[in-house]
Amino acid sequence: MKSRKALVNLPLSVTDPKTHQIIKDRAISTNDFFFIQIGSNDGQTGDPIHSYIMKYHWKGILIEPIPFLFKRLKKTYENQNGLIFENIAISEKDGNKIFYRIEENHEPNNP
Repeated sequence: MKSRKALVNLPLSVTDPKTHQIIKDRAISTNDFFFIQIGSNDGQTGDPIHSYIMKYHWKGILIEPIPFLFKRLKKTYENQNGLIFENIAISEKDGNKIFYRIEENHEPNNP
């Protein structure tokens, strides 16, 4: 079984330039990158790895619980191979929970 170096427990902030440098360094060091993104939104808005998925054709799992965002997410990556989409929420326990979200906005240029 091939070993993979994981990027785990890193304080990745979307606005931190170090985040993008860490991701970029990892992206160019391998052609076998696999990721799991929890809370993928639409795959573009505030997404620190969108450009890397598109440019380097990363493979991975994208998780988004909100149906209208999940639909947008699948549309964003419809021409990318190697991606698995899950319309689920992640929790520390099995079962049902109340899930609060912002209502879908139908105004142009306003996600």
